[in-house]
Amino acid sequence: MTNRLSKTIGYTLFIICCIAFLSILVFPLLGFTAKQLAGITVILIIIGEVTFYVSLIFLGKGFYSKIKSMLKFRNKEATGEKGAIGSQPAGNETPMT
Repeated sequence: MTNRLSKTIGYTLFIICCIAFLSILVFPLLGFTAKQLAGITVILIIIGEVTFYVSLIFLGKGFYSKIKSMLKFRNKEATGEKGAIGSQPAGNETPMT
C-alpha cells in the first residue's frame, strides 16, 4: 500500500475515533432510556478504541509519539514540584491533620 493511501486511511480512522468519543456526550441529550444509553455508550467506546488503534497502525510511530506528547500528564508529586497535592507545606503553612 502506498504511503499516501495509508496516511489517508489512518487520518480517516482517527477522525471516526474522535467523532465516536465526542458523540458519547450528545446521546444523553436525545432522550434515550438508561439501558439504551448504556448500550450505545459501550458500542461507541469500542468503536472509538478500535478505530484509534487501527489508525495508529496506519499512521505509524511518529503519529503515536506526537499524540502521546500532546496528552502527556505529569505526576507533580513524582517530579517534586512545590504546590502539588500531597506535597509538603511551604514554610509558614501548617500541615492539615
